[in-house]
Amino acid sequence: MYNQKRPGTMVYTLVYPEEADILAGKISVLAPIGMAILGYREKDRGEWATIRYKPPSQAFRKYAT
Repeated sequence: MYNQKRPGTMVYTLVYPEEADILAGKISVLAPIGMAILGYREKDRGEWATIRYKPPSQAFRKYAT
């Protein structure tokens, strides 16, 4: 993925929900962005609007997965 506001490439891996960890670059296939990019191949292009993400605290992360 490439962020237009912060130039650079971001690498994410699509995983099953129980393995999802955004801080480790793992996005659930059931997350909205995961479903949007499911089926794309490496080097494919796409465009999505996203919201600004603020990682949850460690205490919250424990219960979020």
